[in-house]
Amino acid sequence: MVTPEFVSPIFRDIKNVEIVPISKGLKLPNIITLFWFSKRLRKESFDYLADCHNVIRSKLLRLFLGQWGNKVAIINKGRKEKKRITNYPKKNFYPLKPTYQRYADVFRLLGFPISVEIPSIQKQNTPSANNKKKIGIAPFSQHAGKSYPLDLMYQVVDKLDKMNFYLVLFGAPNETEFLGSWSEKLNIINTSSWSLEKQLDSISKLDLMVSMDSANGHMAANYGVKVLTIWGMTHPFLGFKPIGQPDEYQMLLDHSKYPKVPTSVFGKKLPIEYKNAMHSISPDMIIYRINQIL
Repeated sequence: MVTPEFVSPIFRDIKNVEIVPISKGLKLPNIITLFWFSKRLRKESFDYLADCHNVIRSKLLRLFLGQWGNKVAIINKGRKEKKRITNYPKKNFYPLKPTYQRYADVFRLLGFPISVEIPSIQKQNTPSANNKKKIGIAPFSQHAGKSYPLDLMYQVVDKLDKMNFYLVLFGAPNETEFLGSWSEKLNIINTSSWSLEKQLDSISKLDLMVSMDSANGHMAANYGVKVLTIWGMTHPFLGFKPIGQPDEYQMLLDHSKYPKVPTSVFGKKLPIEYKNAMHSISPDMIIYRINQIL
């Protein structure tokens, strides 16, 4: 598995997987660096090549590795279909194939007919103090257009804390100071400074994860944890809904009021007139949905 080393704990529960860490320098398609990295990969003497990324870097690696024919399978990301969904006002708005099925298709093409409808990683059912329901809160995402306003999310966390839930905050190391201010005021756990491996241990014990369209929701879903996803400028029709999560666990903007959504595949575009669109999802609406799920 060729991937950045810091995400390798995601694969720790899967037997017979060796991580070949890819360096930060390979974020850019430096041809010389990729060539030398391909020499490292040649030592693995693999039988098949599954390109689950299909970008310039992986295309160059395929070229340098000399892998063609029936030994190679490449993901179809559905880029044209996704463009039609985000092409306002001429949207072709319908649910696309889930991304995890697109990954599975790569291995099916290589002759491995796998099923991925239900998460297979074992959830750790460890009771919390006083048998409280354990809720994870992941308030950040990569782009502003996908993030629920932090002042409103604080209201959600504050109300949940008063309702006597066991709360855990999740985020990246650069979000530690911000989330730390929340955890100090409300006396709840902040895991943003923890290693990914330790965070995964905590995620696997949750009863519910509340997240944006972000990695935290997907990591929780891998353990069969219920995930309430709050969608902003993106939409589950693009195929990024966490695995095994029903439609009732998706909180969406009103499409009749915000017809440009999804504005882009990854939520990078935030139209000026949609700046406050996520305010239409109130903290009380989120609390109500959490109580419904639990």
